[in-house]
Amino acid sequence: MDIQNHFYGHSGTLARYAGQPRPRHIDGLLQHGWVASSPLAVNFGDFPEVGRGQDDRRLLVWTHSSRAWSPADEDRTTTPIGAPFLYLLRLLAEQPEAEATAGERRPLVVPLHRTHVRATDSDPEGLSRFYRDLLGPSTVCLHSEDLKEPGTVQAWRRGGHEVVSAGDRFDPLFLPRLARGVLASSRVVSNRLSTIVWYAAAAGVSATVFGPAPLIEGESREALDRLTGLWPELHAEDAPLSETKPLADAELGTAHLLGPADLARVLGWSHPLSVRAAGSYWLGGPVAKAMTVLGLRERERSDASVAASTVQGGPRPLDFLRHPFSHLPRRLPRVVDPRDALDWCRPS
Repeated sequence: MDIQNHFYGHSGTLARYAGQPRPRHIDGLLQHGWVASSPLAVNFGDFPEVGRGQDDRRLLVWTHSSRAWSPADEDRTTTPIGAPFLYLLRLLAEQPEAEATAGERRPLVVPLHRTHVRATDSDPEGLSRFYRDLLGPSTVCLHSEDLKEPGTVQAWRRGGHEVVSAGDRFDPLFLPRLARGVLASSRVVSNRLSTIVWYAAAAGVSATVFGPAPLIEGESREALDRLTGLWPELHAEDAPLSETKPLADAELGTAHLLGPADLARVLGWSHPLSVRAAGSYWLGGPVAKAMTVLGLRERERSDASVAASTVQGGPRPLDFLRHPFSHLPRRLPRVVDPRDALDWCRPS
């Protein structure tokens, strides 16, 4: 019912796994990234009416076993289904690729990225030198928003790194590219605990967090303290997979993964048409989001979720007005086969 359901190729991956011929509208909201607090406040806060009272649309979260939040503390029911990345790993396992030799594998560095509404205080030049000195020349995956910043790509290349990207959030190949890149790397490193770190650990690839930790515009230092306090196991130059993989399984929801038929049912894909979900996607959702972000109705918020959130207070009206068209619905992503041969996007 909202464009976020189709970010990063998630709906395409779920459609492929569920045996659907194409990505479809989802009758509810799908968590689109790992968060260090409640996804109801962070991912679903613009739609406080969904799943409340007589509204039977589902709030589809990745897990009920995260250290970050408890479903028992929420006033809306959530349905855990596991992260789309985990379903993608199952699809890729059906057709294993040839193993890369040890000499071909390089570290994959994924620094915390800016968004189209929030900047960070990262120093690309300093980070480039930091990781070169510790890891040697590496593959550095930058977010599409960082590629728009003058000098960012050059700063990483001056450190001898290869700069790549998985695409933008509307690219249906984003998740397959990321998975292939993770599986082909010797290890994954970030300067802040985020989704990619959990992905790598869940895939059986060494993943840790170290390096100068950035702040996101509008947040306090307590946000970083909370990350290191809740997940100290990953904040080190090295950590055994015997410790990190079980944590990733819990945060991504491995125990909640569904079979193809059950997944289709939960997503509302048991019927050939998704009339209500399509109507909400094209009309109801955009109107509801605009009203919430512009302050015409209250966003989902609780003392606990706001205190835990990385950026206090949620999106600002000015953020919305800077990029009003980025919130509008667009055609659903095309069908892709994640097992097809593909490579990173490489900036010119």
